[in-house]
Amino acid sequence: METLFTIAWNSHYGLRQEFITPHSPEQNGMVERVIRTLKTNACTAIASRPCSTPVG
Repeated sequence: METLFTIAWNSHYGLRQEFITPHSPEQNGMVERVIRTLKTNACTAIASRPCSTPVG
């Protein structure tokens, strides 16, 4: 359900809100790929940073 705030926000930024069936990743594949890429990049960045405390 759109509120007046979301309608004004979308209109101000030129966005169009589309509603899809819940729990259907095939309908929002691009967003799913972006989220997967962000998670992968975050995990890689965390894993590759040097440890601040010695281990062992």
